[in-house]
Amino acid sequence: MWRQRRTGHWTPRCPPRRTRSPRRGPPRLNCTAEPTARALVAGGLPATDQHRPRTRHGRTHSTYRLYGYYTEGVPTGRQRSTKTSSRAAQAEATRAALIAAARRLFVEKGYFETGTEEIVAASEVGTRGALYHHFGDKRALFQAVFEQVEEDLLTAAAGMDTAGDPLGRLRSGLLRFLDASLTPEVQRILLIDGPAVLGWQTWRQLEGRYGVGAIYGLLERAVVEGALPAQPLMVLAHVLLAAVDEAALVIANSPEPEVAREQAVGVVSQLLAGLGTRHYRLARHFDNTVE
Repeated sequence: MWRQRRTGHWTPRCPPRRTRSPRRGPPRLNCTAEPTARALVAGGLPATDQHRPRTRHGRTHSTYRLYGYYTEGVPTGRQRSTKTSSRAAQAEATRAALIAAARRLFVEKGYFETGTEEIVAASEVGTRGALYHHFGDKRALFQAVFEQVEEDLLTAAAGMDTAGDPLGRLRSGLLRFLDASLTPEVQRILLIDGPAVLGWQTWRQLEGRYGVGAIYGLLERAVVEGALPAQPLMVLAHVLLAAVDEAALVIANSPEPEVAREQAVGVVSQLLAGLGTRHYRLARHFDNTVE
């Protein structure tokens, strides 16, 4: 493996020709016969054996020194975990920047009028390679934005009243959905571009995961408390969500949004009152008469 020249230095059998790699990095050996010599140069160490310690017999501890070459400068487990966590944090920050920039541009210009170059420039993440690395394509990025807006919608609609009658709590929850649906982000991303970009099937699956699930929980609680009769609640949840979405579009396109909202609130209230059980309606009528 090693041979000694007349100068007394130990060198590899295959004299390496030091070349520069096309990528940035340390010089590599253009020699396939000696992997150990290749490892030495790749690690930034000299290929010769000038500094190898001698034994009392005049020979070198090749095994020990090679082991030292391989382990010298290698990070420990804690250092590797720190680097991994920092890379994960950087990747998450890049992903969040892309989603924030795409969300703003999708609301202002729409999905089909927004290019990937604009998103990358607005997010300041470098090149489009970062976008394709994290999301694959623009449609996948739009789906990530869609799900983020859905989560924000649920957060805005949360916090329903715990006091009062069951249908009153259901009405309060639906009206919170209605008010949250009046924002430009919900209307543009969820109601206008969502079905066209994601497709009808994917759009319905995402709507069922977020909006329909929340309304279904309100309906189920009303049935348990006796305010609603037993019925297919999933179908009813889809119908109510469609009514709320359509009411939000009507209010947004109305020349008098405040008047349109009051009308929508009245329609939702009458719809829920008609869904109540006969016993519940009689009890409410008696309470109103006494008051």
